[in-house]
Amino acid sequence: RPNVRLAGRRQGVPLIYVHKMSEDFRYLVDHSLVGTDFDSCCHNWATQGLNYYVCAKLHWNPDLDIDELIDNYCNSGFESGAMPVKQYFLRIEELTNQIAAQQLNVTEPYNPEVIAELRGYLDEAAAATKDEPLARRRVAFLRSGLDYPDAYVAAFRIIRAHQASGRSRLPPETKQQISDALDNNWRVSRTIFENDHLAVNVATVAWGSWNYFVRFGWSGPSEAARDGLQTQ
Repeated sequence: RPNVRLAGRRQGVPLIYVHKMSEDFRYLVDHSLVGTDFDSCCHNWATQGLNYYVCAKLHWNPDLDIDELIDNYCNSGFESGAMPVKQYFLRIEELTNQIAAQQLNVTEPYNPEVIAELRGYLDEAAAATKDEPLARRRVAFLRSGLDYPDAYVAAFRIIRAHQASGRSRLPPETKQQISDALDNNWRVSRTIFENDHLAVNVATVAWGSWNYFVRFGWSGPSEAARDGLQTQ
């Protein structure tokens, strides 16, 4: 009964671990596994949909070739954008392996440079699918899954910089930066919830993590953030 699919539930960041999951399945089957209880599917389909797909396929046949499964997922879903989407997933898998190997917080690798790199793959896929409406919409769906951590991780980046400074007291300007980042995250969360709710389960992320930010003075979106959303 692994809880592996709970990874990232409090942050909503993209995490891909299909090769390691395949290795685990084969090992367990070879050592008398007779059943599983994967109790957690957090419905972050734009950030972990490939994990869900591979997990289902491996239950049917744990000896399936993992790279063929990835190719099938990308070719079936993204048509002419299959190759850059595959590169996108494999890059996220590299980041996930880095998180595991270095025992990082799952938000740490998602700095602006990495986000820009990942956007580049999706931009390439969007250009390749310009005449394929369904595939292009699916690429846009993946982009929602990248927009979310881009907004969410910003707050953690500010907090880590403050903690690294060694200062115990939170300066007013840093507190405001955190509040501004969380306001932006709230706006992105609302947009995803209202327009693309299957991309990232923002309700689960909010339930699992937003209370953490109370210690930094944030108790909910500012009036300016709410007013700005209403005027869009």
